[in-house]
Amino acid sequence: VICRKILGGQPPFCASLQRGGAHAPCRVPRPPSARPYRCDAQGGERGACVLAEGPPGQFKGGGNFVDESCAGHCSNLDLPRVARGGKACADEWDCSLAGLCVRGRCVCDAWTEGSDCSYLRLEPLETAEAGASGYLDERHSSWGGSVLRGADGRYVMYVSEILCHEASSSRCGLDNWQTRSRVALAVSEGGVTGPYVRRATVLTPEAHNPSLHVSPLDGSWHLYHIVGSAGPIGIISSSDNGDTWTAPTTVSAGQNPSAVLRRDGSATIYYRADGGDLPSPTCSDEYVGRVECAT
Repeated sequence: VICRKILGGQPPFCASLQRGGAHAPCRVPRPPSARPYRCDAQGGERGACVLAEGPPGQFKGGGNFVDESCAGHCSNLDLPRVARGGKACADEWDCSLAGLCVRGRCVCDAWTEGSDCSYLRLEPLETAEAGASGYLDERHSSWGGSVLRGADGRYVMYVSEILCHEASSSRCGLDNWQTRSRVALAVSEGGVTGPYVRRATVLTPEAHNPSLHVSPLDGSWHLYHIVGSAGPIGIISSSDNGDTWTAPTTVSAGQNPSAVLRRDGSATIYYRADGGDLPSPTCSDEYVGRVECAT
């Protein structure tokens, strides 16, 4: 296959001339000066190929590649290994804190695998047939889901649901999540894997990212969520296993909440937020914060 530029095409799109005269689209990399890609080996972005456009010194990592594949050099710490003289690890950080670095190689804990112990060793999921598990509503797109086993043995899921126009008879995608997201309840009679069937609307727009937690003090349910696309974080509570809920109350700034509830009635809320004063160099100002609640 030979890729050649064609009239009217915009790089990097070209035509692929195959035997028999057939044509197919292909990509021709732009020069490194136009699209500088690097392998970013920092923390959770270990091994990711990133577009390193920005102020000098903003991006760590190595290499200078011409497209988003980074020529396959970003997987499993290839570049950091080169920097360490061929060794896969120098300490436990290079083993994702999920294994030991022994003579330059990661010896993973039983629950992880991979050259840097970054892959979970999950048990296979047993499903009866396609479409027989999980949750998929016929009309509305959904995002995430917080699942709990109720006192009656059924599993309940609180899920972000993107509200489509009432006239719509099919899902409309996630594009409107910032203005038309609500929280819906789905129930499974057949176990934790589902299938889950939609039962009711719990929170009207704008409500997103539900996270359900049970108080070890009195067994009450507490559903955290974000009130707008950028927060704040709200909460509704139920003393009857989700049959009725209190009115929403704002508890914290931030987004994507999760919580730890304690027997003394206190709670710690963890959240995602922007605008953090993070050490340079960094390509983001995102951070995880927390707030302590006495009751």
